[in-house]
Amino acid sequence: METRGPQINHLSFADDVIIFASSDRLSLHLIMKTMSTYETTSGQLINKDKSHFMDPENSPVHIILLIKEITGFIQKGSPITYLGCPFYIGRQRIIYYSDRLQRCAVKYGGKQSSVPRVKFLILKDITNMFQSAFPYLHWPNSCERLLKIVESCWLEVQVKEVKWIRPLGNIFKLNKDGSALGNPDQIRGGGIHRDSKGDMVYAFIIPLGSGTNNQAETLAAAHGIQWCMAFSKNQTFLEPATTTHFSFYQHHQSAGIFSV
Repeated sequence: METRGPQINHLSFADDVIIFASSDRLSLHLIMKTMSTYETTSGQLINKDKSHFMDPENSPVHIILLIKEITGFIQKGSPITYLGCPFYIGRQRIIYYSDRLQRCAVKYGGKQSSVPRVKFLILKDITNMFQSAFPYLHWPNSCERLLKIVESCWLEVQVKEVKWIRPLGNIFKLNKDGSALGNPDQIRGGGIHRDSKGDMVYAFIIPLGSGTNNQAETLAAAHGIQWCMAFSKNQTFLEPATTTHFSFYQHHQSAGIFSV
């Protein structure tokens, strides 16, 4: 990354993408082709009204016009503000934070407020946010104690190895999953049916209407089971993910369709 440019890491943006590229015609066409492929594959469209490009202050006019012509994006100068924070090149300047200072002044009283009152209101907002997100924890009323607790927190990441185990003999294995946009909301399910060699016999991804995560996975399993019955794949092993799914499968296991 260019050392003289803004130091941007994975914490600087949420679901947006920042692309660093050359301004030559070939590079720009490749970038737009990649974006077009993403739109076709994902079904998500890039909002060009909210997309823009930045260039050095001494960029020639014909370069700026070329970028606008190929990308269709608008030009913005430094600094740009994202999630309330300015991205800029060079040393910090108070003017970059003028918008944020103005918002704080409107919310907390500006020059008419005393420092203790502003600190109290900010602490109150932060405490309310924590209590809303973690109501089962006791949060202190002191700003210093609250900061110490927050600074002592860390992200714990656990990695668990998962292996797919082949079924024995002439038994088939059905793995499935389901998801919901909300709980409840639109749901989809999918699965894959493989033999003892690990070769795929059948795979599916289907819309399942509206429901919860558990309903999505259960209906995905039901679809896989129906396929097994239709094509006489009676010796099928199905791995349940939760006790809810296990109860559903036990209800159908007595028919001899599959085992869990």
